[in-house]
Amino acid sequence: MGDPEDDLPGDVESASTVHRAAIRQPEDAEEFAAGLKRRMPDGLDGLSAALADGSAGGEK
Repeated sequence: MGDPEDDLPGDVESASTVHRAAIRQPEDAEEFAAGLKRRMPDGLDGLSAALADGSAGGEK
């Protein structure tokens, strides 16, 4: 297996601010994790409801 770092574009460090802004994600890891923690309960509630009513799109 190769080194995953070899697959990154050459300007990943210098352009990270631009890339993160394009996908609307914070540069700070703590801020990123806090955002996930805030959104997770709603996402899990939605998944649970979809599984319960059969609208999740999976096979039965």
